[in-house]
Amino acid sequence: MKRVLFFLPALVWLATSCASTSGKVAGVQDITGGIGIVVDASTVHNNTVSRNEFSIIENRAIAARVAKVAADALERKGYAPAGVVVTTAGGRLNAKAQYSVTDAEGKELKAPEEVQPPFVIEPPVADAARPHIAPLFSSLRAKLGSMGEPGDKELPSIDQSYLDAAPDGGAVLAIVCEGHVPSGGARAAAVSTALLSIVAATSGGSGKIEGEVRTQSNAEIYIIDRRSGVTLWHDSVEEHDLSPAFFADAVGKTLEKLPQAGSAK
Repeated sequence: MKRVLFFLPALVWLATSCASTSGKVAGVQDITGGIGIVVDASTVHNNTVSRNEFSIIENRAIAARVAKVAADALERKGYAPAGVVVTTAGGRLNAKAQYSVTDAEGKELKAPEEVQPPFVIEPPVADAARPHIAPLFSSLRAKLGSMGEPGDKELPSIDQSYLDAAPDGGAVLAIVCEGHVPSGGARAAAVSTALLSIVAATSGGSGKIEGEVRTQSNAEIYIIDRRSGVTLWHDSVEEHDLSPAFFADAVGKTLEKLPQAGSAK
């Protein structure tokens, strides 16, 4: 039995570890009029016995740090950020789900079902633009193309009205920082499943391990033509870290791949 336990952590890690990056460039060099930036952070702590937990403090910290890094990265590449960066917390969340939300002081909201995501928008946007934030971030989902390869993605086209919350400019840089921490119960169940799978494998049965036991994080970057709603450029990074430092580093390194403004294609 000691031998089985020795191999368990390694096998669980191999079954769940995932990190990938893919990108696509098309006409970004020709953007004029600056780029408006909007950043959303939607990270949650899963809970198996009650509502999943959403911390406004944690997500505001992620969005604010990423916003600064993104603006600096664009300037280094010769793209002018347009206006003040808009940051949101919870824009990617499912509006039909209910969350246990803690506010900026760490106190739980007494009636979170009455507060629809995004829970924070900084600075405030026009009343007419606010309802478009959640649809914008829910629409920003790149899909695998017909070849099924990570670099062969079908990039979304966005309804132009969804972009009205972003600062004015020739294009919009929309960044999504999302992820989740699995509940303690889910981790325990996955480890138990992995142990049973290992025992089965040593007895000649199936050793297949399914399920997720690690924190999952995903930083997605989209540059969208303001006039057409077409996504000009996309990249993403997956990891197992929900810290502001991870998201900022991932976004900064990804934006370094952008072509220099005005450079030849």
